[in-house]
Parts: sequence; C-alpha cells; structure tokens
Amino acid sequence: MYQLGKAPLWPPTANEKTFRFTYLGAFTGPKAVTLTILPDGSGKVRMAILHESPEQKRDAQLFTVPEDRVADFLKHLNRPHFWEMPPESLHRGLDGAEWTLEGVQDGKYHIAVRWCPGPYEHSPEDAAFAESARYLLQLAGQKHSGSC
Repeated sequence: MYQLGKAPLWPPTANEKTFRFTYLGAFTGPKAVTLTILPDGSGKVRMAILHESPEQKRDAQLFTVPEDRVADFLKHLNRPHFWEMPPESLHRGLDGAEWTLEGVQDGKYHIAVRWCPGPYEHSPEDAAFAESARYLLQLAGQKHSGSC
C-alpha cells in the first residue's frame, strides 16, 4: 500500500465513508482504486498503479463521481453482504491475483480478501464481491481485463 502512496484506512473516523479495492496480481504491478464519498453523496475516486518495472513510477489519477454512480456502487456492495463477509475465504491459488476490498463507514472498518474471485464461483457472494470491485475500477475509468 505504501508503494502505491496509500495510507491505511484503519483506524476509521466517525464521519468517513471510504472504500478501496486493491489488486495484487501475480504477474502485474499492484493497483488500487479508492472511493471517498462526500457529504453531498457524490464521490472522489483516486486510482494508483505501480508499474512492473522499477524505472516506472506510480500513476495517480483523480476523478469526480456523481451521486447516482456512488449509489450504484453501494448497491453493488450490498449484494455480497460486504459488511458481513468473512475477511478471508478458504480458496487460494498459485497464479492469479489477490483482491482486497476495504470499507470505512459509520466509524466501522471491514476488509474482505479473495483469491481470483472471477473465474470460480465458490459462492454467489464471492461473484458479487468481484462485481463490486470491477465497478470501482469502472468508476476510475479502468476496465479489468481477464477473468482474474
């Protein structure tokens, strides 16, 4: 996270509403997208990508997200019951990627980590988790290619 220029979301503050998806691929550089929900219901999304080669620095981009798209993300997030999801699942792999979704809301912090939630369907919650993470990437103007 520090290489991507990201500070920890823990400990949460009472009025903060922030969600972060971090993608740690086996053969690609890490990337993270953070959505901060503003008091008016709109949001700010920051995308950070650390390129594979050490010569390349991280890219950081900031986007404004309208209230309706923020509401759509929150609906996506409710499908896997994010706040009740176990922090980790039993499924692990060798090649692929670790997907981490963190959230801070109403003074609470939650984290859920899944290994390649796209190509397998261990549960409908994991499939919905993957869709939530992909939606955050879309808010940042990114498209996740590949199944993992």
